[in-house]
Amino acid sequence: PVGSLVEFDFARAMNVSVEHTVEALPEEESEDENGEDMERLAKRVSHHFINRKNIAVKVEVQPLVVPYRWSAPDIKRASQRSERKNGDPLWVITIPAGGESWLSYEIRSRSLD
Repeated sequence: PVGSLVEFDFARAMNVSVEHTVEALPEEESEDENGEDMERLAKRVSHHFINRKNIAVKVEVQPLVVPYRWSAPDIKRASQRSERKNGDPLWVITIPAGGESWLSYEIRSRSLD
């Protein structure tokens, strides 16, 4: 649609990989304004980046939450500071040449249904 944001991937980095782990966290009890139970999303996410290139590489990490289904993500206990891109959290991670980097955070959101 007109006015929507679009992003393109122009290249894939060879010799750079990432391992993800996602763990569900205990959900907190909450109710909406009508006293009905609200569905909540709560996860602990970890990324392990490995760079086998002989130059440093930057990667962007942005948690995706379906905007019409879930509220804006609330980030807790992040191992690195995030920036904002289009109103959502964004991490720019530099993976050193021949090295590794890690990012972990907890993400919480609530259903808009």
